[in-house]
Amino acid sequence: LNKKYHSAVSTYNILFNGNESIKEGQDSFLKSYNEDFWEILAVEPIESTNKIITVDGLENKSFLKAEEKAAKAIQRHSMLIGGVQYNPKTQEAYLMLGKARYLDQRYIPALDAFNQVYKLNIDSQEWQQSVIWKARCNIRLEQEPTAVELLKNLLKNKKIKPETIAEANSVLSMAYLKLDKRKEALKTLKIASKNTKDKNDKARLLYIEGQVYEREKNIDSAKTVFNQILNFKRKVSRNIFINAKVKALLYSDSLDSEKEFSKLIKNEENKPYLDKIYYGYSSLLFSLDSINYGKDFLNMAIKENPSDKKLKSKAYIKFSELNFNDSNFLLAGKYLDSTLKVLDKKSKDFWVYERQKKGIQNIVD
Repeated sequence: LNKKYHSAVSTYNILFNGNESIKEGQDSFLKSYNEDFWEILAVEPIESTNKIITVDGLENKSFLKAEEKAAKAIQRHSMLIGGVQYNPKTQEAYLMLGKARYLDQRYIPALDAFNQVYKLNIDSQEWQQSVIWKARCNIRLEQEPTAVELLKNLLKNKKIKPETIAEANSVLSMAYLKLDKRKEALKTLKIASKNTKDKNDKARLLYIEGQVYEREKNIDSAKTVFNQILNFKRKVSRNIFINAKVKALLYSDSLDSEKEFSKLIKNEENKPYLDKIYYGYSSLLFSLDSINYGKDFLNMAIKENPSDKKLKSKAYIKFSELNFNDSNFLLAGKYLDSTLKVLDKKSKDFWVYERQKKGIQNIVD
């Protein structure tokens, strides 16, 4: 009776409130989270910050509250007798403690919490979760090979549920992408998207799969994957849907692509995504040798989102190329100057276009 009382208190009070705090914290940053569609999307969206992360982490109030609840559950209701934890809900409390710390970007303390469950080595749902979250921490701590080994061993278990298979493969994809192992990442992304029931997760994983195919120059496969996302229609994030639609139109052999772009532009619902739509449409127009219209829509893309430095750099590079091809070297050089102003000086692109600028300057001189 005493054991049941402890378990009930942990479940319905402290753990419930703690998990609600974690959800609040995640929801609050996801509302303001800006996806970077110019790069391969993050498998796991996590709060980004310019702040230097110290041992104190982000100090997000919601995550700190969840951590406090988890610690309270462990202190009050742990029933560790002779090295055996008789209250299974304490394992859940340690998982919640680790998640709160992880989301607050304190990865080493998070790892310590997950280890409290992992070391029990009991094949339960909680133990499987501890493996997956340990792997997440390892990836954030740049210990990708350790994460891969953990997850591969977990996936040898033929009894794990589809959602656990999806989550483990999703995290495995994170590790492979960090290691720049694209072929391995494609395999795990496919398995993850096949097994997840969450349509938004599936759409994200498919979009990333399409982006990886693009990097591999496998455009036919990329086109197939982007078109798969379109089948979800309004059941997934509008942001991912629209970006997938733009990609699908650019890779389409249909003569109706221009009309489809016009429909996207006229749809008021798409106003927040007009920068990407205009940019995509300009790319289509350039491919059709409609240069002047292409320039117009490229300028419209910049005006729609002037704070997007990557958009600006891509647009300025295109303008530079167009002027160079017209033998207008002076203007081509000026556009490269504008490009260099918005690029990270430590990036490879900065070095490449700085060299191009010097080459053009030699021609002008």
